[in-house]
Amino acid sequence: MPDNYQLVTSQSTVQVLSPTVVQDAVVATIQTEPHGVIADYWLTQDEWDEGAAPDLLTAYAANIEQIMDDPHVLSAASGRSLDASGLVQSELTVTVGYSTPGSSFPPATVDVTIPANLLKPNAGTGSGSGVAQAVAMIDAAYAQLAAAAGAPQPAPLATDTTTE
Repeated sequence: MPDNYQLVTSQSTVQVLSPTVVQDAVVATIQTEPHGVIADYWLTQDEWDEGAAPDLLTAYAANIEQIMDDPHVLSAASGRSLDASGLVQSELTVTVGYSTPGSSFPPATVDVTIPANLLKPNAGTGSGSGVAQAVAMIDAAYAQLAAAAGAPQPAPLATDTTTE
């Protein structure tokens, strides 16, 4: 058994890539370890048949867990929505929280929707090319929460104005 996810279920389906292009696929639903995020991963039928699922799912779970290790992330859940072209896309909705210093109230939160494709592993590297982009989205949401709470914002970097 992999050490960073459990396979919850899988099913064969057809993935619609455009109004005229489809491909056979397998949707694998996993639960990541240790945070327990439930997430879907769409594999092509060829990837499934070639036995690539364990490596792809391990890398995908690792990318999700990397996001969950961010101290600003409170929770995450997999979902689906329609993209700009009207096709279904998988996504990970991450809840970001900011605790106002000295407040007795729970953290202020906002959801950040990350397209699942950002978290898929790069072929051959096992890392997610979009993990840094997802972290930047989370950091931006956290900064907005902090600003809304009146937290001091970091000063802009000083520009060297000396001339030679």
